[in-house]
Amino acid sequence: MKSNKEKVYDLLVDNPNLSNSEIEEILEFNRGMAKTYISRLKQCGFIDYEIVNGIRTVKILEEFRDRRLIESNVIQSPKFTYYEEMLEIYMNDFRSCENFQTRVKVGQEIRLLIKEM
Repeated sequence: MKSNKEKVYDLLVDNPNLSNSEIEEILEFNRGMAKTYISRLKQCGFIDYEIVNGIRTVKILEEFRDRRLIESNVIQSPKFTYYEEMLEIYMNDFRSCENFQTRVKVGQEIRLLIKEM
């Protein structure tokens, strides 16, 4: 089962000019999730992009592979995939928390997920 990050990567390989809203519509993501995954793909060195006249064009730099799994020789089980997706969602929630108490609660959930992974 592919991670959401890999699904976004695959879409961008075939359609380098897709907008965030188009990606979110195709993959049925919540608003803002495409931006997060594209940023992560760029941070990991898989893609780069430029924006010209308001249109983003993605350039593929490296074939996608989940480096954490390769480095640790972990076989991606369905359980791991579910935890990884939950973690990505919680991280988005963590970043958007408006007060400290909520951030602490979300952070505790993140720690529990990481422990299970």
